Amino acid sequence: PLMLSSGVISGRPTFVSGIFLCTLALLALCAPQVTAGVPAWISRWRGGRLGKPQPEESQMAPTVVHVAGWESCPYWQRAKAVFETLALLYPDQLAVELHVLPDRAAFRQWLSDNRDRFGERAATHRSSPLCWRDEDVFLGGSDDAVEWSRTFVAGQSAAAAAAAEGAVNGHEEKMNGEDVAEQASMVDDGFYGQKPSHHGYTYDLVVIGGGSGGIAMAKKAAKLGAEVCLLDFVKPSWAGTSWGLGGTCVNVGCIPKKLMHLAAQHGENIADSADYGWKTVSKGANDWETLRTNVQRHIKSLNFGYRTQLSKIKNESEGKVDYKNGLAVIKDPHTIEYTNKRGKVATVTTARILIAVGGRPKPLACPGGELAISSDDLFSMEKAPGKTCIVGAGYVALECAGFLASLGYPVTLLVRSILLRGFDRESVEKIKTSLEEAGVDIQMGVLPESLEQTEDGDITVKTAKGDLTGFNTVLSAIGRAPDTPALGVTDLGVELKPNGKINSLHEQTNVPNVYAIGDCTFDSYLELTPVAIQAGELLAERLYRGTPSSGPYMDYTNVATTVFTPLEYGSCGMTEEEAQMKLGEDLEVYHKGFTPLEYTVVEHRAGQQQSFCKVLVEKSTDKVVGMHFCGPHAGEVIQGYAAALKCGMTFGSLRTTVGIHPTNSEEFTTIRVTKSSGEDAAATSC
Repeated sequence: PLMLSSGVISGRPTFVSGIFLCTLALLALCAPQVTAGVPAWISRWRGGRLGKPQPEESQMAPTVVHVAGWESCPYWQRAKAVFETLALLYPDQLAVELHVLPDRAAFRQWLSDNRDRFGERAATHRSSPLCWRDEDVFLGGSDDAVEWSRTFVAGQSAAAAAAAEGAVNGHEEKMNGEDVAEQASMVDDGFYGQKPSHHGYTYDLVVIGGGSGGIAMAKKAAKLGAEVCLLDFVKPSWAGTSWGLGGTCVNVGCIPKKLMHLAAQHGENIADSADYGWKTVSKGANDWETLRTNVQRHIKSLNFGYRTQLSKIKNESEGKVDYKNGLAVIKDPHTIEYTNKRGKVATVTTARILIAVGGRPKPLACPGGELAISSDDLFSMEKAPGKTCIVGAGYVALECAGFLASLGYPVTLLVRSILLRGFDRESVEKIKTSLEEAGVDIQMGVLPESLEQTEDGDITVKTAKGDLTGFNTVLSAIGRAPDTPALGVTDLGVELKPNGKINSLHEQTNVPNVYAIGDCTFDSYLELTPVAIQAGELLAERLYRGTPSSGPYMDYTNVATTVFTPLEYGSCGMTEEEAQMKLGEDLEVYHKGFTPLEYTVVEHRAGQQQSFCKVLVEKSTDKVVGMHFCGPHAGEVIQGYAAALKCGMTFGSLRTTVGIHPTNSEEFTTIRVTKSSGEDAAATSC
């Protein structure tokens, strides 16, 4: 554990505030590998800058971060503490310069006098602090300072992490010309090559959680000869919704979300069709009941399909999967107690345990928060959601806002700070514009203080900026929490992160025969269905076909993802911000704006948000380190390029690839304009 107290640094008395301590703890928790490469605690004060190295200590000048604000502002103090902490941790890479104003009025006058120098992004900035780096590169406010710092730490700790854990998939990599030690293997749990007749337990493996990852692991292990028990139980949402086998993705996530997104797109296509000569077609209104019924019918067919697949495994291999609908509690490393829906309690024993319980939406903590629903409830609502207020800024909030608005329902989106934290900021701004064009009322910096239901059943959302009235539905999309508290893992001694996620390496916890995959584990930073599926299948390969050191290990880098908003956004690899932090001047950014061919003949789309693509390249190696695409069918476009990134694609190979014409994907193969050139990035021909 990280232990800190007030003390003396470089002979100067220091006061380590609560914010300072929390910042250090956050850095340690978010990137524990940082400690492997942290230099000695050295403080250098020169010209008001903390962490500025002497010229002879570094051939490259450090990044200089500036923090301007009024002295007693708690948000200025927070940003100051964050950056000063980084300067202490990385004195050769970062220096801090403080711009202290005596009070709010003085800061506002300073802001009025200086805002223009930071460009368009700072035009709407009104509050303390204002942060920038180097030569007037605008960063933002307090939340932006924390986000930038997280990205900075990730970039600085990459070398230390690789040195500590070795290369992905058990191979050696080269870093700065030095060989990196082979990646640490799993711990032998003592059950490799053993069957129930040898180890004495009822099952080789008990899987807790019947979502995509758990089912994939159970099926793969059984096909490799393991005798598996799959325990799954859906605890109803706080609004009372429950569902069948298959987990979040199938029942209340990816599948119904994508189908409703497609329903919204069909409506847009109907509106576009008049310009394609379909004169008798009119968009009309969406029938929610028909949409919901057909979506739920498909989901139930998937639930049935999973049950059928599990039962067939017994006839296809030496292994088997016994499915039990019961709520599990781990009693000890080899014993699990489960309770079925009738309240009957039973026990099973097992050599190994896989935890794949996923996560559940977080409720609103304000008074009246129980009046809100979550994404667990939205897709099965009997009545149309009507006028909807969505609270949140992640992909769930934005995707739901997009398809509801496109289906014809008034939508207000309340955002605490920034949209899609951790995604490429330039691309996110284009998503924001597309949502506003779709009719979503986005209110930044606004959160509900309470919810109240009127006599006619409508919901009033009270905020610091006034009351928002007349909502039929309020949707909480403020994040998801791992479903681990009642599982018994704490008593078992399994290490958890402060957010409840299970700490693991190669999907193995600190209790050797207990494993974890998917949204409930810290091993995966990506809460994505295909990530959980692949992690589960590879884990099964290691446990039932290999050895602890045999691999293959799950590679969590360069995983493609797509946000299904009205303007779809697909990405793979680094964001521009991450690449800038890691590569600095060795980064080249290629970008291109274009109008999809299908929009060119549609009159009402004239002037709407252009589509966009971006390629991030490490200049010294010509390696592509990130790709971003905003436009139609973004998921289909980015998937193929994700495979190319996995193979180490260079920009040279991308630009010599002959694209398929006319397609939106070919825009990547013809991208030539760099940001550094200052040239217009808009496409000029078909």
